[in-house]
Amino acid sequence: IGTGAFIGCKGLSEVKLPSGVTIIEADTFSGCQGLKKVTLGKDVTEIRTRAFTNCGLESIIIPNSVRLIEDYAFYLCDSLSTVMMGSGVETIGASAFQLCDTLKSIQLPEGLKRIGAHAFSNTAIESIVIPADTVEIQRGAFWMCDHLTKASFVNKDGWRISSSAASNDSVAMDVSDALKNAQNLTGEYENYYWYCE
Repeated sequence: IGTGAFIGCKGLSEVKLPSGVTIIEADTFSGCQGLKKVTLGKDVTEIRTRAFTNCGLESIIIPNSVRLIEDYAFYLCDSLSTVMMGSGVETIGASAFQLCDTLKSIQLPEGLKRIGAHAFSNTAIESIVIPADTVEIQRGAFWMCDHLTKASFVNKDGWRISSSAASNDSVAMDVSDALKNAQNLTGEYENYYWYCE
């Protein structure tokens, strides 16, 4: 499926991708506001930038085969309330789910390593568990998540924060308190880089 293949097809309501499709290219379904349901095939490994931006999706099941969700993949899908994320996802790109303002919960897979800048900002997420394998949370990942009250870190050791990616001014961060973590991720330290050594 080529880049932008169905961009802006407002009459498209349902898509079922067959086995054999490995990459959903950039802008493939961008702006398909009537698209409510997508079934991804078991061979998909990458969902590229803006693949589903500004779609009418209400839910999505991301298969275990997917390793990478690129920047803006589901940006502005404001009807998206349910995301079932497969166990294979290692990277969630910048603004991947930003402005999905009906998204209340998401379970991050154990093998997730990186959460991009503003990945979940402006969502309705109420609680989040940061998996043990996660080593980086980029700035603003949970910016404007006003409903976020709990953020639990499976791995509580070695976390630091820095005001820049260079980490020259990094300081240790105590992540033992889920309530305090939520406050930090959405408040005073929301625009900091969080990383685990």
